[in-house]
Amino acid sequence: MLFQAFIAFLVGLGADSDIGSNSKWLFGTLNAIIPLLFAFGFYKHYAGAYNAYLVFYILQLPKTLKGVVTNSVATYVFLAIYIAVLIYVWYVRKKLFPDFSFITAKKIKGQYVFS
Repeated sequence: MLFQAFIAFLVGLGADSDIGSNSKWLFGTLNAIIPLLFAFGFYKHYAGAYNAYLVFYILQLPKTLKGVVTNSVATYVFLAIYIAVLIYVWYVRKKLFPDFSFITAKKIKGQYVFS
């Protein structure tokens, strides 16, 4: 996550904007904050961080699948890594928080169940 935040910061710095001269620092910082917040949430074991990461990751799937049409090996490797990370985060969240179904707490026979 720290490496991802560093890359996001560099992408934000590289973005040319007509807003002003300091806007590249603003965009770089805003791009880096999101991965750092996820890293903090994972470090502190917040269920919301895992749920938000899964939702954001799943929402980016159509954009990822758009590149599969090119039939390059790099695209398939990236897709394999993408799916592996998604399954791993889901697995870790399931082990840390067995009381959650997809996003909310499990409901059995009309009542929320926590173990």
